[in-house]
Amino acid sequence: MQTINPKEELRKVRIALSINLVACAFMLFGLITSINSGVTWRIVCSGIPCGVFFFLTFAIFARLLKLQKQLNS
Repeated sequence: MQTINPKEELRKVRIALSINLVACAFMLFGLITSINSGVTWRIVCSGIPCGVFFFLTFAIFARLLKLQKQLNS
């Protein structure tokens, strides 16, 4: 059975959060571009992945806070 090093896990979560925030920025740029084009299907097709990435960002951020709280106690 593998033991989990909390500091290593925290580092991985921080990297995942950084990558996800960059992806969110690109998704948001695509969504804004789609809104400016005014084509409904482009807005919908850009909005769904953008929402998923925002949800993932919040989930990763919650995991990060939980790990930091665990390390501090």
